Amino acid sequence: LLLKASCFLFSASQLLCSCFEQVYLQWKEPVFHQVMYGFLVGCLVLRSIYIVTWVYPWLRPLAYTSLGVFLMGFILWNVDNILCDNLRTIRQKLPLHLLGAMTQFHAWWHILTGLGSYLHILFSMYTRTLYLKYRPKVKVSQALSSEVHSCFLQQGHVRTKSFN
Repeated sequence: LLLKASCFLFSASQLLCSCFEQVYLQWKEPVFHQVMYGFLVGCLVLRSIYIVTWVYPWLRPLAYTSLGVFLMGFILWNVDNILCDNLRTIRQKLPLHLLGAMTQFHAWWHILTGLGSYLHILFSMYTRTLYLKYRPKVKVSQALSSEVHSCFLQQGHVRTKSFN
């Protein structure tokens, strides 16, 4: 039953992505791209909320931080799309170029989406190792990068596997 459900979800997601692709190739409207991106991230958000509400509630801080960073990037991206001309005028009037660089919201979208993606990948690896009944630990190293370490038994020996 689980295999059938997984096959159905995989097929449905492939069909949905193919439909999005075909519509976008025929109708090159940036708003359609933005709405579909928001829809796909929304699906990711709903799935993550389900996981942290019912399956692994102690992972809420990691999941909500990831989703919050995604949301902030998405909001800045849309503000940049709507107010692009006004922001450009403001940037030209600012005396310091550093302040002008801070109003490049499309660039902030890339930065925040990258960070949100990294945190969500970490969250996904952590939930996967829990599902496989490993004992994962999130370790933050000196270089501010995180790793998921998982200890598992293999032929009577404890081995450590690092996912980074």
